Amino acid sequence: MADHLTLPYDIYCLVLDMIATEETHLPLLYSTLRACALTCPSWIPRAHFHLYRRVVLPTRRAFLCFARTISHSSHFAPLVEHIDVKVSPAHDCGWPHDHRQIDVSFPRHALDQLVNLKSARFTSSFQFAQVPESLVAFVRAFAPCGGLRKLSFHRFFFPEFRELVITLWSFPRATSLSVVECGWCTPRSILELPDANAFPARCHSLNILLISKCCFTNPILDVVKTSIHDLSLWASGDRDQCQAISSFPALRRLTLAFSMLQWAVAVLAHVRSEHVREIKLRLNANCFADEESVEDVAQLDEILSRAPFLGLRRLTIIAQWPNARKGREYLGKRWTLQVHGCLPECHKRGVLRVPIQ
Repeated sequence: MADHLTLPYDIYCLVLDMIATEETHLPLLYSTLRACALTCPSWIPRAHFHLYRRVVLPTRRAFLCFARTISHSSHFAPLVEHIDVKVSPAHDCGWPHDHRQIDVSFPRHALDQLVNLKSARFTSSFQFAQVPESLVAFVRAFAPCGGLRKLSFHRFFFPEFRELVITLWSFPRATSLSVVECGWCTPRSILELPDANAFPARCHSLNILLISKCCFTNPILDVVKTSIHDLSLWASGDRDQCQAISSFPALRRLTLAFSMLQWAVAVLAHVRSEHVREIKLRLNANCFADEESVEDVAQLDEILSRAPFLGLRRLTIIAQWPNARKGREYLGKRWTLQVHGCLPECHKRGVLRVPIQ
């Protein structure tokens, strides 16, 4: 089409920006942006900016296409700020079922051009006997990316715990880390660590950490303890009481998600940081309604009313309702009053918040 603008160029840029921020199905968004690029040559740079700013590669075909594009047109690489790669044997992903047949190769020179990459999310699958070696190598190849600060690992199942540690320690500049549904084959009693001298700056910059539903949480806490100030833990099991949290002296914000209140009480009992100002508890509503939890609720109120939580400014209780009808019945004052009654000392201090979902 002719490159003829009837409106100021800035207006067209705003239109493209609005399209890119719409909450819509990703393939539809990409198709719309490509259509905009084909509509007028003057729109191409702005469309490219949004097409490559956030790259999502949910299938083998998408991965290969992106690798080929970046390899042949490396000028697109600096546009990439976030990359999301999924390698799974699921039928609609197109990867082989055998982890030994997976080849996640990417041009080295193309990786070197990702100079503006800020965040990366890597997803594997428990359907693999173990995470493909080529995927681990691919992930670690991002370590030299100087601007990479936010990392997420989902469903990585390592043959040994030390392989997970090496992967985490390979990114000393990361400030935010999420480890979700990850695991390893090594028995907990004989966990072996890599040589720490080979990673002198391991997790040196890390201050935001989320560990969710991993086979064990405490071993991961043990290898990343630095100046973390924002920690989120989603319960993996009652046996893992996260004792390593006592080694987080700079902790300021803590989020716990769980269905057994006894687990949360045990975790909070290990906290030693006097800088904690905000705690968020995402819990099964039965934790406060179950008669068997009365003692745990009282213990929770008592723990949060003594050192090191004397400087606590906000305690937020977010309930997950196992029964939707019961949840509707409790909405509003009834649920709020119940929580206030269960945590009288916290309520008296004025730190308790009970938002209605």
